[in-house]
Amino acid sequence: MKHLLLLFTLLFTYSCSSQPSSQCLQRKLTFDIGSGSTKYYFAQVNICKKQVLSVVENSSFPFPFKQILISSPNNTFSAKTSIDFIAKLKTVIDKFKPDSIKAVATSAFRTADNGLQFAKQIEKQTSMNLKIITQKEEGFLGYHATKNILQSNKPILYWDIGGGSMQIIIESIDGPKLYEGKIGAVSFKDLVNKALIRKKNSSPNPIKTENIQKVINLSAKFSLNSIPDNFINSASKFKAIGIGGVHQYAILKNNKKNDNFYTLSELKKWLQIKSKLTDKQLGGKYSATDVTNMALVAGFMQTLNLEKIFVMSDINMAYALLYKW
Repeated sequence: MKHLLLLFTLLFTYSCSSQPSSQCLQRKLTFDIGSGSTKYYFAQVNICKKQVLSVVENSSFPFPFKQILISSPNNTFSAKTSIDFIAKLKTVIDKFKPDSIKAVATSAFRTADNGLQFAKQIEKQTSMNLKIITQKEEGFLGYHATKNILQSNKPILYWDIGGGSMQIIIESIDGPKLYEGKIGAVSFKDLVNKALIRKKNSSPNPIKTENIQKVINLSAKFSLNSIPDNFINSASKFKAIGIGGVHQYAILKNNKKNDNFYTLSELKKWLQIKSKLTDKQLGGKYSATDVTNMALVAGFMQTLNLEKIFVMSDINMAYALLYKW
């Protein structure tokens, strides 16, 4: 009887110790407020053990901050922008009723003249903890999240493309080195519009087959003039990892073989097909930048002598914030 009582006590103790305390459990909502879209994660986390227990939802919605700034006469977000965006945030927040909300804002907020004021307004009306991060912080936040998932010491080239900027990191014996690219999905689309003599805030689609090389060359020229020589000379030695919507949704979705990578030759073939299509034919929330995104990546791949990009799905700043305690 004593043995049975001891066994029961041990099992009960183990059961209690293996179950997280209710004080440790938290429903966490995180936002990555980008220049063209806002991504979010909602997850159950154990704040005592700093563990993500389960992801309940991972999604996004379009909001054209970069395009709003381009159209603004004074480089600011308007009162209407504030009302519209906060309403979208509140819809997500009300759906989940989280215990904590963390968010980062990136390129558009960094460049807007009233970005900090707008961020404080969002914090006040949503009770979230929002930080406008530098491009360096943005690069390394995503890079460390990617390395955490890979669990490998093999050196990589990390590449994330946003609406108004991009970050590329290569690893060296001196530590990771960051390229802060001042171009992204929306800003490159507008560069293409200018080159093809299209309306400033319109979609460039259909780009047409005869313009493809011209558009790729725009990207290649920009990358060649801005990427440091040490990146260009060494990039092909690394396994290239792409994260974010441009790699995952604009490009990899074209791969019908369900591979987790795409090649430069495949990318150029897809460009030939997509360049003939209108926004309606392309479909989706981001059709206006789908084709120019492909050309943007093709030009950079040429400059960096990269033939293949491996894509890590659903990794963004919102995901990275789940692991920031």
